[in-house]
Amino acid sequence: MALDREPRGAGVLCDDELRERIEHSGTLTGWGLALGIEASGDLIGQIQAYRAQLPRGVFGIGIELFDQDDRGKGYGTEAVAMLVRHLFDEEQARRVEGGTTRDNAA
Repeated sequence: MALDREPRGAGVLCDDELRERIEHSGTLTGWGLALGIEASGDLIGQIQAYRAQLPRGVFGIGIELFDQDDRGKGYGTEAVAMLVRHLFDEEQARRVEGGTTRDNAA
């Protein structure tokens, strides 16, 4: 996915590392897999599966929707379901785990 404009709502979150991950999204590397989340043609977030420092076949996942207004609409749920299905079907995952920080109000 080419990033022609600033991701909607990303503000300070759109740093060089985020931009690079999105530009190279879709490729499973030794670190993991990073993907952009789109809605109505806009980049609204990112989701990643990481495997660095985890046992073989185990992935951790993380997700971020940039704008509060995009939360509660099912975008994150759909993205997680699609990623988890991909990990089990295509990447030989045996376990997928996720968590959240204590200060996450979502």
